[in-house]
Amino acid sequence: MGSSPTSAIVFAYHNVGVACLKELITQGVDVRCVVTHTDNPTENIWFESVAALANAHQIRTVTPDDPNTVEFIAELARLEADFLFSFYYRHMLKPAMLGAVTRGAFNMHGSLLPKYRGRVPINWAIIKGETETGATLHEMVEMPDAGRIVDQQAVRIGADETAKEVFDKVTVAAAAVMRRSLPALIDGTASLVAQDLGAADACTVVVNDYSLESELVRAGNGPLLREVYLAMHPRSAAKWDAAVALAGEAQAQAIQKIFAATRKGDFAQLLAKRIDEDAAFTVPGYIKDAIDALVV
Repeated sequence: MGSSPTSAIVFAYHNVGVACLKELITQGVDVRCVVTHTDNPTENIWFESVAALANAHQIRTVTPDDPNTVEFIAELARLEADFLFSFYYRHMLKPAMLGAVTRGAFNMHGSLLPKYRGRVPINWAIIKGETETGATLHEMVEMPDAGRIVDQQAVRIGADETAKEVFDKVTVAAAAVMRRSLPALIDGTASLVAQDLGAADACTVVVNDYSLESELVRAGNGPLLREVYLAMHPRSAAKWDAAVALAGEAQAQAIQKIFAATRKGDFAQLLAKRIDEDAAFTVPGYIKDAIDALVV
């Protein structure tokens, strides 16, 4: 009798999620559950569906609002999976979830770590004038994008390429990294390399007196943010205009209040898309300072 196939729980969304899930299926991994997102009707869904791929292969699919509840972690732990993989899933996973599997949790990140840890790394690589970026498979730890690297693959950034064009290349690179790395992870021979985060030399403290959204408005991005906000909340023009008409702390508090019912990840995606379409955007000074201090 042969041994049981390697098993996994997969958190995934977007094209990278589809590409990497396909690699797991192709290599015979027993995917016991796919955790993904319900598409937001106000977002332009131009990318492929992880849920559709999972359903086509009769893999159980769930879309929890909060993946870090005690009950959901216990539910996934009962699956007794070997690995947890995260492929462009939009929620942070807490250490308790990472410990719900027996052989480790791994994430696919859209940059050549340790460069551009955090959100929208492709956009930041382009903004910073990089000539290459890539995809990195790394161990998941409590600090985001800080775990040991399994493998990575670079792609070139052309002088006139859009974020979408670079993202497509990174998606191909992510699939290649999974294809190359998965056998070694399964047989236990993968060599993981610690990241040089350079915290002692790279970190500085930047204090922000207001919310991020109000800082973006104060930097001159009010019309663009209004456009994106109303794309998600088309009946809220008066509410937006009243909040932005205020000043200082009152404005920050009012803007924070109207964003309470907004999925900020979706807002950021729509904002990034408009910037990619050449909408004028000014990076607030404190964010620029933080990037200059933290980006390796």
